[in-house]
Amino acid sequence: MVKNRKGTSHVEIILSVVIFLAFVGIALYFFSPKNTDRVIGTTQEYAFREIEKQASVVLETYGVNLNQIGPIGVGIDEIGGGGVRVENSAENVLSSGRTGEIVCINGGGNEFVYIYVSEDFSSSGCGLSNGDYTLASSNSRKVVSEKKLKLLQSKYNSDYSGLKEEFNLPGRVEFGFEFNFDDGGEISAIANIPENLEVFSKSKRVEILREEGTREFGELKVTIW
Repeated sequence: MVKNRKGTSHVEIILSVVIFLAFVGIALYFFSPKNTDRVIGTTQEYAFREIEKQASVVLETYGVNLNQIGPIGVGIDEIGGGGVRVENSAENVLSSGRTGEIVCINGGGNEFVYIYVSEDFSSSGCGLSNGDYTLASSNSRKVVSEKKLKLLQSKYNSDYSGLKEEFNLPGRVEFGFEFNFDDGGEISAIANIPENLEVFSKSKRVEILREEGTREFGELKVTIW
């Protein structure tokens, strides 16, 4: 009986040593400062997500059939905050305003219009009550805002450390971003990258709300090194 207990004790010691070594090996793999690929990959995804979130706004779109000629008030329940922009089917801008849930439109003979609502828009007040119209469609989505991208660009250039801290990025990782429009224009916020460093980039084609209110697509790119 004594021999069995000693044999069992030896086996338990060996198993404990094996488990301990396995634990140490796993810890060294996951927390080793030399394992930069994993740190870079995680940071790249996180940085892109944070920049896209900080630069985005909600854009609501309502398609409306106007059943009367001349100025008309369109009431929309649960309409979001911000100003309005109204366009006809040819994307021509119509005179408009807003007070509360009522959007005033100078229809100008148009039978169908789009109402866009966003915090990026500013609009005057409205003094009309509900007219004769039919709400045909509604949509709400997040889009990148040119205004917000430029604000991030300004902060990047004036307070890079503060912006990096706001994004909670690792101290040893640097970052930059840019937006490329299809017409060749760009919004760029990226520092000079030393030639001896490896650079990692992620890009995505996204919709952007321009400062003048139009919508188009372009490429958002985030770079870390």
